[in-house]
Amino acid sequence: MNTLRISIHTLLIFFILAFSVFSFKNVLADKTPRVLINISEFDGVETANSRKYFGQYKGIIKKRISQISSNLSSGEEYKYLKDLSVIESLNKIGSISQREKIWKKTNVLHLLSGIVFDQDNSITVMTQVYMGEIPDYLKKSLVEFELNVSPKEYSKTRDLYSALTLYSILVDAMDKQPIHVISKYFGETNNYVNKLDQGSSLAVELNGALEEIENTLKKKRTMEN
Repeated sequence: MNTLRISIHTLLIFFILAFSVFSFKNVLADKTPRVLINISEFDGVETANSRKYFGQYKGIIKKRISQISSNLSSGEEYKYLKDLSVIESLNKIGSISQREKIWKKTNVLHLLSGIVFDQDNSITVMTQVYMGEIPDYLKKSLVEFELNVSPKEYSKTRDLYSALTLYSILVDAMDKQPIHVISKYFGETNNYVNKLDQGSSLAVELNGALEEIENTLKKKRTMEN
């Protein structure tokens, strides 16, 4: 009988320890920064012309991500952003549930999908940026924008996507990084949002989100003092 009691006691201790380790691993996983940009295969990439311009479009995104990584990763607390990078998927991403599964299982910051329109030698790319559970302050997980792919539009592409990327880095850091790191990301995000057309719906939404974040940061600073 005593042996049975000891065995049951031992099993209880084992299960408690196992649950504690499992919970600890989940906490660590939740604190892992998101640093990957997943570009899926877009619809409409069927002609030589559309493949050419879609390649240029992806090149713009990769260059911006590389520049953001380089600009922000200086210093011990920011070095994780050296891993900020683009991965390309040959698969097309369909439903929201499919995007949610990918987002939850990986450390993806953004999932990019969309469609390329090739009409009368004019290329337009409609992009959907899925940001998962990150954009609490934007009140939505999917942002769409449409751009004509031409040299004069490249700067607009860079500014739009830079603003979205910096915003996501900022919000992802809110419960993972110290306040001075978050404040630096806030400043960088604000600078890029100010470069956008302030009359656009995206600029209005991002400015509203930044105002909420600024209020949250003020409360954090008050609590720390």
